[in-house]
Amino acid sequence: MVPHTFVALAALPLTASGKVDRRALPAPDPEQETAPAGAVREAADGPEGVLCGLFAEVLGRAVAPDDNFFSLGGDSIAALTLVSRARGKGFAFTLGDVFRHKTPAALAPLTGSGAPVAAPEPAEACGESAATPVMRWLLDGPGPIGRFGQSMTLTLPAGADDARLVRALRTLLDRHAALRTRVVEGSDGRPALVVGEPGSVDAAQVLRRG
Repeated sequence: MVPHTFVALAALPLTASGKVDRRALPAPDPEQETAPAGAVREAADGPEGVLCGLFAEVLGRAVAPDDNFFSLGGDSIAALTLVSRARGKGFAFTLGDVFRHKTPAALAPLTGSGAPVAAPEPAEACGESAATPVMRWLLDGPGPIGRFGQSMTLTLPAGADDARLVRALRTLLDRHAALRTRVVEGSDGRPALVVGEPGSVDAAQVLRRG
């Protein structure tokens, strides 16, 4: 974590036993000037101005183009908030960029198209993998494991015919790898998991009417 405020001292106050006297430490001044001496440059129109506004929203104080995010009290959690809000404004910089560039002026060139940036879809790993320890414990134990299943009841709107249900199921199956996962005997003879490719499960075969 990045310290919120730094206070320069000539020496640390000590107690009679030689330990740091925390009560004698001066309280930090929240209004302490953090910008270098001299005139403060006004934010330019466009990305730089937008970023100054985003910095101010996250930090709760006015921000100039050359102000350091972390010198103004920002930390890693606040930086994540900044990246998230900036993505909605069309910026494409990452958390690492905030730590490297630190100021609105330095981050402004990293703007994207101006449209909100969608989060990238996580890459899915398909194929065989080892079962987790909890799965192995269940599979190696005595007795059936069907009681550990989960179920849910949904109320469907009127007119939800089979074709629409199949399309909805296909979307769910293709989107969530866990729904395409099977337990098999692995190459080492122990239980393993196999994640099928999107489209490998026939949604029509999954649909059953009671």
